[in-house]
Amino acid sequence: MASRKSSLIKTLSANWANSSRIAIFAAVLLVALLGIIMILQPPKQYAAQDFDVRITPVRNGESIEVVYRAYTPVSQMALPFPADQFTHLRVSEDDEGIALGRSGDGVSVMGTEPFGLVSLILSPEVETPAKDYPVAQFGTQAVVLNLSFFEPTEINNQPVRTLSAEGTQFQWLGGPATYESARLAIYADAGLPTAVVTLLAPAAETLAGHFLEGFGADLPSRPSLMFLYVPGNEGQLSVAGDTVSGQTLVKYTGGGFQQPTQEMQHLVLQNLAHEMVHLWQVEAEKSASAPDWLHEGIADALAAEALYVSGVWSDAQYLKALTEAKAACAGILNTGTVRGAAARGHHQASYACGHMVIAALSPQREGGTSMEMWRAFLDYADAGGKDLSEDTFFAFAEDWSGERSFALSLRSFVTANYRSADGESIVDQLFAGSL
Repeated sequence: MASRKSSLIKTLSANWANSSRIAIFAAVLLVALLGIIMILQPPKQYAAQDFDVRITPVRNGESIEVVYRAYTPVSQMALPFPADQFTHLRVSEDDEGIALGRSGDGVSVMGTEPFGLVSLILSPEVETPAKDYPVAQFGTQAVVLNLSFFEPTEINNQPVRTLSAEGTQFQWLGGPATYESARLAIYADAGLPTAVVTLLAPAAETLAGHFLEGFGADLPSRPSLMFLYVPGNEGQLSVAGDTVSGQTLVKYTGGGFQQPTQEMQHLVLQNLAHEMVHLWQVEAEKSASAPDWLHEGIADALAAEALYVSGVWSDAQYLKALTEAKAACAGILNTGTVRGAAARGHHQASYACGHMVIAALSPQREGGTSMEMWRAFLDYADAGGKDLSEDTFFAFAEDWSGERSFALSLRSFVTANYRSADGESIVDQLFAGSL
């Protein structure tokens, strides 16, 4: 079935757009080795655990309470909590002699005497700051806290290593996992509509198996998929997702998720597959070097392909995803370059144009799928010691397609300004390699 559908991907894409003593001697040797190591090792980089500070987030009514227990009392902690959101954070009333103040781009907790216990209260209004990664996101009965904003960056005026140096980390506050298997764990807001809940586990299991085989590697640890829900307006269908190493967070907003309509199911499954692609992407070396249109475009393309090849989507549903991506991309072409879409705030539309690039390039090699093409690109970059930049991708496109003219057409699609042209015609020319 997979091989049949893999070949159909090429046909559908082309047709649709035309397209890790002995004892004494050993002891002496050990001491000598330790001495050498101590001489050669770099200066000590302090870590938060050197100060033995433990962090425990808990629900406190409508607010979030972040408790800090310092087993060796400290007198000062600096946190990367956004200073422009300072008014949404306060010290618990019980913590006398402890003050909270601004500190550069973050905040600082200070005590008139060394303290071993302090708690910060976070109000729900902090949910919508103008930040790429919100401090917290609130659902109907669950909250996801971004711990990277609460890990100390400085204690007793000494820098410490924090989670934010390795990527954000989400903390689920809303009950135990609603589904667990060897491959993944799902945490669902108690208010999440049944129409959505029934879709998630079966599709996530199927997709995890597909990506394990497709990427040729399992994830370092079992991932956690977290789902929040806000009722919003009647008929509304809005979804936002974010993925970090080993964790995916999706928030659904709107009354449209209450009913199992085809539109709702299509949106839920497409977003789920997209975010699950990111779980594998963030583990790939140098993945952060890819431009927005390429990073998100391949996620869109691999998501649609995975849903189709694994049998979750029909031919018609796969074509629907391609058609919607084409329309979205055509719209973004009227505002400027694909390369500049993200800078102009059109992230979602730049995903669609990236999807078009992948869908056009993949079948240029006989039997080529998006997954095969992407793995070949990663191998190509690794073999040449290159990052995943535009130039690397354009060079690879020539190698994959075997045609310099097609690679030049692809480059033009991404970098040229087609503001005054017909967007859908430009996409058709991309598939034809005639730009």
